[in-house]
Amino acid sequence: MTATKQESTLVDFSNLLFNEDWKVITDEVMGGCSNGSFKIFASKLGCFSGHISLKNNGGFSTVKISVSPAINKGNGIKIKVLGDGNTYSFRISTSESNNFYQYKVEFDTEEDKWQSFKFDFNEFNAVHRGKPVPEAPPLKTQHIETVGFLIANKQAGDFCLYASQISIYT
Repeated sequence: MTATKQESTLVDFSNLLFNEDWKVITDEVMGGCSNGSFKIFASKLGCFSGHISLKNNGGFSTVKISVSPAINKGNGIKIKVLGDGNTYSFRISTSESNNFYQYKVEFDTEEDKWQSFKFDFNEFNAVHRGKPVPEAPPLKTQHIETVGFLIANKQAGDFCLYASQISIYT
């Protein structure tokens, strides 16, 4: 997909070498049993998939990739995804957050349907382990370091989210 004049590509799904750049983190870090993976296909699609388990107070899987820290222009993020009916969140980490909190916005997918979502940067809320961080400063685009997806819908089962676009729009 080619970005228009009002959009600039943030994550390029056409480079298979980027498979190694995606980092998956699951509730296994705290004793849970969920899993997840990320793969880029030759069809220029990324796929975040796995299984959510509620055992041992688990229930999440997330994937993220580092992006250019100098996103000075733009009003928000645009994504194009093929969902499975689950609710996901799009996450942003910044150099200011020191991995203590992230900025998130949630979106509901429809099973087997391509959907495009636009999220203004002012729609993102700071969270730490799913809880709001009201004292966090507003998201500053020039400090963005990583972007990614998270599923933590408190429902056990398989999940699969395909993405063909993550871009900045103006």
